[in-house]
Amino acid sequence: NMTYDFSIASVTLPLSYDVDFKRLTQIFKDLITEFEKDPNWKSHLRGNTNFGGIVEFNPNSMSVQISIKTEPHSRWKVSAELRNRIIGALKLANIPLPK
Repeated sequence: NMTYDFSIASVTLPLSYDVDFKRLTQIFKDLITEFEKDPNWKSHLRGNTNFGGIVEFNPNSMSVQISIKTEPHSRWKVSAELRNRIIGALKLANIPLPK
């Protein structure tokens, strides 16, 4: 909604119940810190990134969510960049996504 002076970029990610959640939380905290300091993205952000933890349970997976307040026009760009960084961090950590 661009009628406000900000928007919310949100990424919801399904994960296996086998994932080490403590390790995952640290990976996401590190990713968020790096993202917020990135000079290419800092001007698009309006607040601190929030790792909301587990937001949903499904029969074969759980879902976690990361969200951040952005400039109104930056919501989709920020969401896409977060997704790319999350996938890269999970691959690097050998954490598979559910099938």
